[in-house]
Amino acid sequence: MRISVGSSVQGVLPGFSDPVRDSQQAFRTVLDAVALPGSIHMVAVMGPMPPPLNPATTTLCLALADYETPIFLDAEARTTDVKDFLRFHTGALIADETRDATFAVITGKPPPLDQFKLGSNEFPEEGATLLIQVEALSDEGSLALSGPGIETESRLGVSGLHADFWDLRAGIVKEFPRGVDLIFTSGRQIAALPRTTTVSYRAATVR
Repeated sequence: MRISVGSSVQGVLPGFSDPVRDSQQAFRTVLDAVALPGSIHMVAVMGPMPPPLNPATTTLCLALADYETPIFLDAEARTTDVKDFLRFHTGALIADETRDATFAVITGKPPPLDQFKLGSNEFPEEGATLLIQVEALSDEGSLALSGPGIETESRLGVSGLHADFWDLRAGIVKEFPRGVDLIFTSGRQIAALPRTTTVSYRAATVR
C-alpha cells in the first residue's frame, strides 16, 4: 500500500465557512441522492475551490472524507493544490493506488472499475465510492434506472462520460453485492448511482 502524506498550510484555500453546519447539510444531500438513485440534487454554494474540482465534488470531499478514508485522485486532479486542500481540511490521506482508496475523484476518463475496492460478500459496504465529474446532468436523459428507491423507472442523462463507461460498470455487475457506488457531479449538481441500481442504456440492460 502506498499513501502520500504531508501538506503545506500556506496558500491552502478555505473550506466550509461553518464546517459543522455545512458538512451536515452536504451529508443530508448525499443521503437524499442515494435514497433516490438518479435524482438530481444541489449542494450549497461554497467559496473558491482548487481546480479542476467543481463545487459539488469539493463539497462532497469535505463532507465525506476524513483521516480514515484515503482518497484516490486521477491524473488530472492529482495536483499539489488539490492534495494540500484535502489533507488540510479533511485529514484524509492521498492513496497512490486505486485499490487503497475509500473515495476516488475522477475528473478525466474513469479507469476500469474493478481496479477499485469492491468490498466483500460479508462487508460489501467497504467498496469504494467514486465521485465522477461530468459535463452535465439531466433528468430527461437516455439512461433508464430501476431498483431500490425507484418506484417504477426514472431517467437520467449524463453528458461527458467516455463512451465505454457503461461497459466498465457492466463488467463488475457479476460481483454483486460487491462493487462500487457512483456519484456524478456537475457544477453544484449531484446524482447518485448505487450498485443496486439497474441501468438500461440504449436498449442494453447493463445494471
